[in-house]
Amino acid sequence: MNVSRIVKLIAAFLVLAPLGLFYVQNAGTRVELVFRFPGMSWYLARSAPVPLLLAIFLAAGALAAALWFGSKAVARGRAVRALNRQVSALEDDLAIARLDRSSKAEVESADSELTETPDGAVEDGMTDFDELI
Repeated sequence: MNVSRIVKLIAAFLVLAPLGLFYVQNAGTRVELVFRFPGMSWYLARSAPVPLLLAIFLAAGALAAALWFGSKAVARGRAVRALNRQVSALEDDLAIARLDRSSKAEVESADSELTETPDGAVEDGMTDFDELI
């Protein structure tokens, strides 16, 4: 066994031992659950063990928190994915524009390098850098 596995086992024991001890000590303790509202009261049909009630309410709280914060996280994730799609589309458009620009510049430079003079001679022309920019 490596050290990390031993540390994990010790941590699990330190967490689960008090929970097990709580269950053993309170498994026989039963309570009546009463919800009192103005004008009415609701009683659980029979008494319930304390560990069961505690587990039910902890699970209900964890579920409520997961639904509340999970929905916000999902919404943020959708927004991030939408922004990523927009950025990639803009990057694609920029890459296409660069390719079009470089191909036009190559065609123009090839045309401007060799120009004919009025007397029929071929002359090397200079590139106009303002057109390339």
